[in-house]
Amino acid sequence: MLFKKKTEGINFKKYTLKLNLRSICLFEKLRGKSFFEFDEMTDDIEYLLYSSLVSSNDIIMDFKTFKIVIVENKKFAGWLAYQYGKIASFTSQFKSIDNNEEASSGETKDNMKVIDIAASLIINYNMNPYYVYNDMQLWEMEYQKK
Repeated sequence: MLFKKKTEGINFKKYTLKLNLRSICLFEKLRGKSFFEFDEMTDDIEYLLYSSLVSSNDIIMDFKTFKIVIVENKKFAGWLAYQYGKIASFTSQFKSIDNNEEASSGETKDNMKVIDIAASLIINYNMNPYYVYNDMQLWEMEYQKK
């Protein structure tokens, strides 16, 4: 009940929820695993929603507080679920058919981190770092076997 009164009056619809490389890198840092190992059936979904929310908005909130807020504020939790559903529906159309390809280095998509791919885009392809981390969407960056 501590956060319920504080969060009931918040207009959460003014916030955005982006699945950009910045949010994915934050997810990987928090979870200690590759985003390609993401499992919707675990608490990965909460970490992804948290990462997307804090990296897309001017919000300072730790994960523990975020979990309390989504439990106590059902409207906010519903809004997050709806926004995630829209993102998942959109990005699912860009998924590769063969997810078991191995890179020439022996790494699979499941153990490669998005942060490594983002760094490669910046260094090897001279892409703008701001664009890569803040504006580039995951579906734009299909990992290709070289």
